[in-house]
Amino acid sequence: MIETLGTMAERIIRDLSGGDIPSDSPYKFEFVVEHVRDVMAEDLKLEVLQRRGASGGKEDDRSPITQFIATYPDVVVKVEAPTGRSYIDLPTSYPSLKFNKGIYWVSKMQSQKPFIPVAYHSVVLQLSHGDFERDNQGYYVEGLKVFFLRDITKDEIKKVLLKMIVPAADTLGPDDPLPLLPENVSRIMDAVKQRIQNRALQDRLNDNNPNLRGTNV
Repeated sequence: MIETLGTMAERIIRDLSGGDIPSDSPYKFEFVVEHVRDVMAEDLKLEVLQRRGASGGKEDDRSPITQFIATYPDVVVKVEAPTGRSYIDLPTSYPSLKFNKGIYWVSKMQSQKPFIPVAYHSVVLQLSHGDFERDNQGYYVEGLKVFFLRDITKDEIKKVLLKMIVPAADTLGPDDPLPLLPENVSRIMDAVKQRIQNRALQDRLNDNNPNLRGTNV
């Protein structure tokens, strides 16, 4: 079964409702959808840790989780007027992964050669190779923008291909297929249920508490 944010939210609400969803349900569909997004992001971090293994070595899997690679073609390159830096706006937020691996790929359209991520751009720019060669563009990330080390629009690069590691992109609607790991669906749904389910109020008069005055003032 191909899950969507909508089907997962409905299944969660039905489970918590014990069957058909009543018209006066305390669980609002839109909010449950956002909780699913949150838990999927947390589950991605857990999956990454599990794949790395406890002792490294042969069990240390650093490969990307391919189901979560979201591709965005034709991302428009812009130029920031005050600084003259060329950049692109990221289309969605993304989880924090080691070595900024949330940004998986940036390149020219129809190119198999990715641009080069630079961690310490303020240092690199002072070096002799700071502007890179013509066919090797470097980039760095600030907030929800990717900046290039030089103005790539002067190289006639107006649009780029962007790939990100995103479990549930902000651009996904409630009916869009989710890039889920099937074995993690139940874990995600259970975590959402634990987070949102209504807890019954404690009946302090009948819980055998010997100090009623202290707890019911």
